[in-house]
Amino acid sequence: MNNLPDNIRTNKVASWGFALFMGLIFRYVYGIVKTFTSHQIRDYFTYLANTIPESQLVYLTVLFNFIIDFAGAFTAALICGALLVYFLQDKSILFSLGSVVTYLALSHRIFYFWKAPDLGMQISSLIGPILAALIFVSIVWFLVRIKKRITPGSTGSLRAP
Repeated sequence: MNNLPDNIRTNKVASWGFALFMGLIFRYVYGIVKTFTSHQIRDYFTYLANTIPESQLVYLTVLFNFIIDFAGAFTAALICGALLVYFLQDKSILFSLGSVVTYLALSHRIFYFWKAPDLGMQISSLIGPILAALIFVSIVWFLVRIKKRITPGSTGSLRAP
């Protein structure tokens, strides 16, 4: 068990398997956090929806959906990205792309894209998964950059070399 990180780093099949598994975990953590967040702000959204003009309701809906998607993706990306960076070190950026592909393949909203009746609904169904994928890859990239700065023996400076 102590050699698990080393085994995952050195074995390509294990590395890709771990990355694909992180994509699966990302999908479920994202869904759980998104559901929790939407339940937490549902009452506030209902209150605002009843107090603003109907012409602004679309903007409010888009804003709340963006906040919910961002919160879910950011939290899930921090968890899964930290695990990827811990286990796969510098190669984690490449493997995060595999995780994103797994996440997008498992996302039910990608399949709604083809069933949506008009272009607006098609784009709306893709915004959440694409935002989550971009956040995940960005967080992994950021964590790799930060990890290089805080490894033992480093100076601790966050300035560019």
